[in-house]
Amino acid sequence: MAEYLRFALRTKIWGYSKETFENDLLIREEYVGIRPAPGYPSCPKHTEKQIIWDLLEVEQRFGMKLTESYAICPAASVRGWYFLSFS
Repeated sequence: MAEYLRFALRTKIWGYSKETFENDLLIREEYVGIRPAPGYPSCPKHTEKQIIWDLLEVEQRFGMKLTESYAICPAASVRGWYFLSFS
């Protein structure tokens, strides 16, 4: 789901890329762009997850937990931050 959302945002919603959604290219990570989620270079501070976690009541609603080092359990859980401004 994370890969599809990234693809849809880049090619359809925001429309700034003409890439194709091919599994082998995704596995080899042959695309240009950032990962807008805590922990990636675009957002290195993991502690911000706790604020969002509490605001959205993630543990109560979805059963996902944060470890002491802010890793998400289960590990297959998807998260990302996308901000869109309409002007």
